[in-house]
Amino acid sequence: MKRPLVSLSIALLIGCGASDESPPAEVGGGGGDGGGADVGGEGGQGGQPLDPRFVELGKILEQDMETLDIPGAAVALIENGEVVFVQGYGVRERGGTEPVDGDTLFALASVSKSITATAVSSVVEDHADVSLDSAAIDWIPTLTFPPDELVPTITLRMLLNHSAGFPSYWQSSTSQAESTDASAQLLVTNLLPFLASYGFELFSTPGLAFTYSNPGYGLAALAAESIEGAYFADIVKQRVAMPLGMTRTFARASEVEAAGNYTRGVYDDLTVTLVGPRNIDVAWGRPAGLIWSSASDMAKFVRFHLEGDAAVLSDEARLAMQSPQMDVQSCFASKWYGYGLYANEGFWWLRYSADAALAARYHPVRTVAHTGGIDGFRTFVLWLPDERAGYVLLQNASPYRPWKAMDYIHDAILPLGEPGTPPDDTGDPENWAPFAGNYFDPVFLGNVTVTVDEEGVHVDMPDSPYVYADTLTPLCNDTFLLGLAGFTLEATLIHDLNGDPNLIRIEGANFLERIPPTAVAPKTTALLAPLEVRRAELMKALRQHEAEHPMARRAKR
Repeated sequence: MKRPLVSLSIALLIGCGASDESPPAEVGGGGGDGGGADVGGEGGQGGQPLDPRFVELGKILEQDMETLDIPGAAVALIENGEVVFVQGYGVRERGGTEPVDGDTLFALASVSKSITATAVSSVVEDHADVSLDSAAIDWIPTLTFPPDELVPTITLRMLLNHSAGFPSYWQSSTSQAESTDASAQLLVTNLLPFLASYGFELFSTPGLAFTYSNPGYGLAALAAESIEGAYFADIVKQRVAMPLGMTRTFARASEVEAAGNYTRGVYDDLTVTLVGPRNIDVAWGRPAGLIWSSASDMAKFVRFHLEGDAAVLSDEARLAMQSPQMDVQSCFASKWYGYGLYANEGFWWLRYSADAALAARYHPVRTVAHTGGIDGFRTFVLWLPDERAGYVLLQNASPYRPWKAMDYIHDAILPLGEPGTPPDDTGDPENWAPFAGNYFDPVFLGNVTVTVDEEGVHVDMPDSPYVYADTLTPLCNDTFLLGLAGFTLEATLIHDLNGDPNLIRIEGANFLERIPPTAVAPKTTALLAPLEVRRAELMKALRQHEAEHPMARRAKR
């Protein structure tokens, strides 16, 4: 049993609305040194020559950074369960001169979820009166969201494996009122009621379907706070960071600034914008995407998940995190989700070839991974449990990823073995016909009619404010490609708990729910959200989705 945390009182913000106050002036990305020498960096360890593979990786990464205008990046490599290389490249912010090293802090974006799931699992494991199958409402009694009768069925497990049904809403701007620890309660008192007022509901019956959700991770952290009697940032520090020696991992912007040696991310949105800790410190968003860490610390985190450490989690709980828990019902990229991690029996990746084409390759090797993307930052963590190897890649620019450097890691460093024959996931047209009918989305798309004929699956969206393609392109299994609002998204046919074909999931956006044949289709006026709100929220969801799941991966077929 781990030593319990000292109890901290939690002040709840009751009825406190979000402030319109602008973020404070950003402190520069310097202010201190990480203090640690890069493992295997510069001349190698102990004066030994640096592994030629690592030298070549650095050259390729720096070329990618120049081509894609990425100011700074950091890499860590793990082989045979040991950290063998940690190195920083470039500078901490565009136009700056302070170098990135292995201890430089980056916003982890959705890789934060892997740390959050570790912390929540640790809390649950140490409290005999709680399990992952405990109802979330037992620890968040004020939790409401339509339809209210389903909320008591939502468990901590569902929050961690993204099957609770909450939307994938994300908020990356902040005010001082939203960056206090206690303001995480605004998720329950303000944000969820706000989304409900615009027609959002649980996308599906809890536990039925994979529904990637940032608020879901905020709720998991709130439950952990209630169970533990401590704030989320302190839970992460005492249950994960301190036991693993991750001295450069923080969930509060104030701690990032105090530690120094942090990056400011850059993204182009009409005008070039630099993103630092204070710009994005939304308390409820920390568990989903706003933890900061370094390549050196994340290498320690990967090593923990490979080798184990009973001071953090039992082996049973650790392995459960990286085991298939929820069928993503997607295609080759990520088929299963554990807790805060994608867990797959095979590894698909898209190799950037010399002619700039993307070629998919499959390796029959077990992989665990997560990626992250928010304004100004892209992050990647992947490991091979059986080979005890993995890598970390952090960068302070979005949305592009350093494809060629990642190709080199996959080709020359990771022990992926020889490419294999992928499993046959060709869709069966006989499964598609039952999904013909009328569907409704109360938030974004309104009434949608699906028809199926010998030429394929077609959609008609008379209420949609977005340009769309009326014919779906088969991708795999029961998943298709849908062109919507300039994005290419996966549309997946999903059966309900009774086995009936009643749901269509639009990747990164929403679920369409079947209207019973005897019911009258809702009128357009039933759309509660004004057009401009619908458009803004959908675009926000799709931008984050594209950052984490680049459209290039659709090149399989």
